[in-house]
Amino acid sequence: MRYCGTAATSRASGQGGLTRIQIQIAKTERANLNRQMALLAESLVDEWLNRQGFFTIRGVKHGVGEIDLLAIRAVPGVHL
Repeated sequence: MRYCGTAATSRASGQGGLTRIQIQIAKTERANLNRQMALLAESLVDEWLNRQGFFTIRGVKHGVGEIDLLAIRAVPGVHL
């Protein structure tokens, strides 16, 4: 590994000369994009369920966990 100033480059590890900071920024940007895509997919499913007659709730807390999307549909003749 070679040092340039205060940042180490990773040419020996096959990263094409990117600094550790650049690699960390790229990983963070990828994680943010994945999070945005997951929210978009969740919104799409939520909309589809609403159009199919389901009542949906997003972000329900359950114990220490969370239910991302909860969908309920009333069935005629059944009372809860």
